[in-house]
Amino acid sequence: MSMSDRRVFDSLAKIAVRHKIPPAEFYASLLKARSKKSAVCGDLVVEYRGDVEGNLIFLFTKGNKLVSQFLMPEDALRKEALIEEAIKTLQRRRRPSTLESKREFKIRDLWSGLKHVNVQGRVVKISEPREILTQYGTQAHIALAKIKDETGSIELSLWDNQIKKVKVGDLIRISDGYIATFNRNLQLRVRRGENLQIISES
Repeated sequence: MSMSDRRVFDSLAKIAVRHKIPPAEFYASLLKARSKKSAVCGDLVVEYRGDVEGNLIFLFTKGNKLVSQFLMPEDALRKEALIEEAIKTLQRRRRPSTLESKREFKIRDLWSGLKHVNVQGRVVKISEPREILTQYGTQAHIALAKIKDETGSIELSLWDNQIKKVKVGDLIRISDGYIATFNRNLQLRVRRGENLQIISES
């Protein structure tokens, strides 16, 4: 298995496990979307958006929210057993991580690479949104917020609908976020809009 195939299978597995979709059902939805342009998969809709130089473009949405979009080599779609095995492997790994996903952090205790981050803070700054072109050729809006608690502060990346949801002064809670480094600064990132909650408004 090539490294590019492994990355694709891992990405698919994360989506399937996160949304509790059985491996066989998940794979069948990819095939249906490829032939019918779209398919319903659990609480997701899978759309086939065409191909670029032999790479298939799939879009996963939940309601009006973008869950994921990525390129997939056409021959990788034919590897049913490997896709399903990647999902099953991640399911086995995730089972013992329930306690980890419930951990609460203070901002000073965050470090790059940390996953399953639950943290609360008040929004003290939000940059002007800017429009970007993603690697898949779609447009998106991004803004950087700064949140703080009694121990410190950290940047929070906001995408599209998340930007409209948050205001300066709001007390927010991030569930199951992760920490990355951007321009040598720690940055808190949220995978899905529903993992960003407003505790109290400004």
